[in-house]
Amino acid sequence: MATTPQILATQFIILSLLSSFALILVHGEDQDFVRALDRKLLGLKKEKFSHFKMYWHDIYSGKNPSAVGVVNPPINSSTLFGSVSMIDDPLTEGPESSSKLLGKAQGFYASASQKEVGLLMAMNFHFNQGKYNGSTITILGRNQVFDKVREMPVIGGSGLFRFARGYVQASTHTFNPTTGDAVVELSAFQFTIFSLLSSFALILVSGENLGFHSTVDRKLLGLQKEKLTHVRLYWHDIVGGSHPSALEVVPAPSNKSQTNFGLVRMFDNALTEGPELSSKLVARAQGFYGFAGQVELSLLMAQNFAFVAGEFNRSTITLLGRNSILNKVRELPVIGGSGAFRFARGYAELRTHTFNLTSSDAIVEDYNYYSYWDYFSIPLHLCFFISILVFILGFTWYINYESMFEDLMTQVKLFLMIVPIILLLVVHCLSGGLSFFLPLPEQDSLHRAGGSPWGVGLVLVFLLIMISYQSSFQEQRRKIDQKKMVKNT
Repeated sequence: MATTPQILATQFIILSLLSSFALILVHGEDQDFVRALDRKLLGLKKEKFSHFKMYWHDIYSGKNPSAVGVVNPPINSSTLFGSVSMIDDPLTEGPESSSKLLGKAQGFYASASQKEVGLLMAMNFHFNQGKYNGSTITILGRNQVFDKVREMPVIGGSGLFRFARGYVQASTHTFNPTTGDAVVELSAFQFTIFSLLSSFALILVSGENLGFHSTVDRKLLGLQKEKLTHVRLYWHDIVGGSHPSALEVVPAPSNKSQTNFGLVRMFDNALTEGPELSSKLVARAQGFYGFAGQVELSLLMAQNFAFVAGEFNRSTITLLGRNSILNKVRELPVIGGSGAFRFARGYAELRTHTFNLTSSDAIVEDYNYYSYWDYFSIPLHLCFFISILVFILGFTWYINYESMFEDLMTQVKLFLMIVPIILLLVVHCLSGGLSFFLPLPEQDSLHRAGGSPWGVGLVLVFLLIMISYQSSFQEQRRKIDQKKMVKNT
């Protein structure tokens, strides 16, 4: 089933690692199969940055290849679009195959681009040395193999790498075009691991330094405060016609299934600004979806949004999740990214815009109803109404003591008090303040929260001005009272 979702991917861009997390439910009471946990009971410590340097040997040739093609490309393609290879590649300390073995890279990579050699990579680094023996690092991302440096997100791990997140950078060390064998080296702050035609840099949670590992200061990476980003796109999944963007690479094992259970499609879909295919191209959605429901139409989706325009050009967002395509609204988790989206987390909401029953082509539209910054809502509304109250009291005071304002400087000070209130009113309304009274449709997450950092900033400016001029106004009032007493006597 092809869908063209307008993927409204609301993103948390994380440029700082917080602490590792135990699973804690956000809402709802404990149930029979789940309960809330105290992270301290799990012995979780403060998260650290670590750097690993390894070489990844992807060997197709010889009697004992470490990579085997399991799915052939369904059509003739210069990029082998749709092909899939399973890997059990050695990870070594040096670029030589005889170098010390640190572990294995186990998983698969698939050619997910129709115009360039771009791979969807899903693999685990399974370590077999020292204290890391038995621990794993999980990676899912996009590898544009002919770029000098590539980047893929680390989405998790096991053992010593529980709750791990970070990224891998890859650069080709050697490549044999005859056999397809490659050794990839990664250099980024001396983080080096490799992958098909490249090595990776990793930033992860770990302990003491070993020959292939060192701890990294997060300040060296220039990581900044996390911010919220909202991306709204249309995802065009074209199955029919002479130029399909989605190709069947694994057929359903049985034609008796009404849900195509087991069928897998590789796609290189356009992500556009509007629902028309002719709309501005913003990114490519590259990956696969598999029909994973026997009773309902449910897809397992793994994809990278590779941006090709604007400030996010050459950055990627990685998604992995379940798409129950007949539901009105579906949600997929954002599990990582590269470039501007390093350490990204968040979610994408999907709504079907149009669907062609004949060709199975579809367009899906999203609506944003997120409210990540709710902690701004109550303080901003409270400060807003306090400001209005103070303004009313100040105006009343002006009426009672109008003679005070014959002084020009006093009038200027009053003006400086009133302007922030007016600006606050404008910003508050623009940032969704009216939602305190009326539910406004199609607001983004910041608007739904009922405020913005700018609004909070204006509140603070207003309060500072009030404090600065409070003593001055009190002195003016005292003088006016003295004049009235003298006049009365």
